[in-house]
Amino acid sequence: MSSFDVVQCCRKHAQKKINLNDRTHALAVLKAESHKRVESFLFEALFESSMGEIPSSSGWLFQYDEEDVPSHWFRLVTEKHPWRDDCDGALLSLLRGREVEITRVFPSEDGTKFLADRHRNEQWSDRKTLEEVLSGLVGRATPKTNPRNYRSDSIDTDRRARAIEATQKLFDGPSLSHLCAQRLLVNCHLWPWYRKQPMDIDSIIMSDDGLRFVEFKRKYPSRRGTFGIDRHPHGMFIDWLNERGHPLLHVLLIDPLWDKNESPLHLLEKDSPTSEHALWLGIELRVDVFRQEGGLQTQGSDSGMFGGERDQRELDPEMALLGEGVRPDRLTDYLKDPDQLPIRNLLDYMQNCRQAARKQFY
Repeated sequence: MSSFDVVQCCRKHAQKKINLNDRTHALAVLKAESHKRVESFLFEALFESSMGEIPSSSGWLFQYDEEDVPSHWFRLVTEKHPWRDDCDGALLSLLRGREVEITRVFPSEDGTKFLADRHRNEQWSDRKTLEEVLSGLVGRATPKTNPRNYRSDSIDTDRRARAIEATQKLFDGPSLSHLCAQRLLVNCHLWPWYRKQPMDIDSIIMSDDGLRFVEFKRKYPSRRGTFGIDRHPHGMFIDWLNERGHPLLHVLLIDPLWDKNESPLHLLEKDSPTSEHALWLGIELRVDVFRQEGGLQTQGSDSGMFGGERDQRELDPEMALLGEGVRPDRLTDYLKDPDQLPIRNLLDYMQNCRQAARKQFY
């Protein structure tokens, strides 16, 4: 299957010409994404594999309503991420009694379409096509808009090709199928029906203290030595979770080159000269960890999104150190109990790692 953009990809998906059970088709779906998106998928997979055996659930997304409340929740259920009564059931309990819609989405057995069921009156409805379910949720017969493409000037085709090649080597069949099912769900269904980009939750885990929500990002500090968190959608979700006593756990992988124009795949190369200088950090995003004044501005295309300016809350580099290198040795312990690791200002340490990595790389 030749390379195509998002609009062409969604057209073929609507024609049932993309089969998620076919590895070639699944890889082709990635060719519609920006290079930074595909690169991010690789590191999200690295994070997931570093979590160990901790009970967790992935595949959740949600849409905000007009009052910016997370109101429509979706769980993509696949062979890679089946439904879990512990984690997923705990989230159902958290959402119970609130004015929200909860929908499960399943790839069909032949891999060419999606089916869905809704959680209503404490039980799941009969499965219908995803289009029928979305029509009922949104209250209209057709989507609000069409799929959209990335700006052509935001895509480095060589970097994307290298990232897809790495994906082909590192992802097994179920992992690749789940990833591409998620991209079709977002690009071809949730965005057109809501005319809003949904927010995905990287992981929901069960600990001795109950449910925890986890957000993973690969980034590095700003020129001011701080980190940015988008006010929307992430900041509003952080506030929503804090109001319910479930502060978001933020896990960061610090690329030691601090260079957005350099592919991060240098961290994954065999005998990488830079990977030993990567750092994993963690912070519980309570209200009081953010700077009360100021903020940061960046572009959506910087992280592989569709574009536009991003207004961000500002976060000081006072965090827990979860490990060095590409495999954090204290991540699982931190996810189970964030209070067990000390919080300290790590800016000097990050700058030292940057200096050492750049000396070896350039």
